[in-house]
Amino acid sequence: MPEAELVPVELVRRKTFEMLTMSPEDAVVRMQLLDHSFYVFNNSETGRCSVVYLREEGGAGLINSAG
Repeated sequence: MPEAELVPVELVRRKTFEMLTMSPEDAVVRMQLLDHSFYVFNNSETGRCSVVYLREEGGAGLINSAG
């Protein structure tokens, strides 16, 4: 199978924000209140960085960092 060609993408914006500690459920609520499609937070259940995101099939997903 041939490898897909990578198209160069320019990084055009950088943001810095305070990463709050909360449960994944609270992160989903915050994501909805901000009208974003994802939200990065410090997971109170794991103590690690996590991301909640809206799934195309409906509902939300959770990505936990491994370390």
